[in-house]
Amino acid sequence: SEGDFPNAEVVRMVAGLLQKTNDPGAAAKAVCQKAIETGSRDNITCIVVMLDGQGQDTSKKNFEFSPGPLTEQALEHKGFMDAYEAMAKRAGMTLAQAVELRYEAVAGMIEGSTPAKAGQLREELSAIGAPAGTKGSSKRAAWFRNWAEKLPERLKSDGPDNDILRALMAQGVLGSGGSVGLPTGQNATPIRRVRVPDVKTLQRVVSQHPQLDWDPRMAELAGSEGDVLQDDLSDDTSRVCVRTSTSNMTAWLPTSALIRCGEAGPKGPARASGATPASGARRGQL
Repeated sequence: SEGDFPNAEVVRMVAGLLQKTNDPGAAAKAVCQKAIETGSRDNITCIVVMLDGQGQDTSKKNFEFSPGPLTEQALEHKGFMDAYEAMAKRAGMTLAQAVELRYEAVAGMIEGSTPAKAGQLREELSAIGAPAGTKGSSKRAAWFRNWAEKLPERLKSDGPDNDILRALMAQGVLGSGGSVGLPTGQNATPIRRVRVPDVKTLQRVVSQHPQLDWDPRMAELAGSEGDVLQDDLSDDTSRVCVRTSTSNMTAWLPTSALIRCGEAGPKGPARASGATPASGARRGQL
């Protein structure tokens, strides 16, 4: 729970929607939208699981992908668009398909929105462009493929661009902390100071961990000192933030591989009373 949308209200909302529609996907989507409307500044994920055990074909998995906002600044930021494309690929879509899906979703949200919200939505459509063809047509799909091919001409390099990141965070495009796809609490307090192991060791322990995936950008954390912001006792991982003069990098890493500052080798966490266990798998998280 966060802000003005506590867990009890989430449960009531999901229960009510399931009674009306019996659609877990629609309920999960509604929860995410409600969290945005109530001012959540964290990354938002909702999964509704129906545990009836009947009529389920476990050999097939169904996914629904809802692409996030695409502002003018986001569309010029290489790091953001790389992450956007990576998330689309996880859902089995190309960048062109994801942007087309976002365009149609935004176009459908304008009717019934407040004047201020409708203005924001129209600005997003304008930033994407004016696609040819009608919704769902091959002509429109071709337009978005061409759009994606030309996108690199629009992108700016990933230099020290904190101003852009702050602007994107202010618009809700990125979560607080400047990390794409990573949960970062607003009031995170450092639990302890640690040093991240060398690249070879870090890659080995991350790759071997069942809840983590190695990301090449993690190499930038190797050998650095950082703060543990959260421990998850359920899977032996810790959320570590490494701060530099130009940026902050946050990632979930194996707790047992972290070296407490002032000690010679990896140690487990000295659990602080404020450490709050997290839940769920975290993959591709930088």
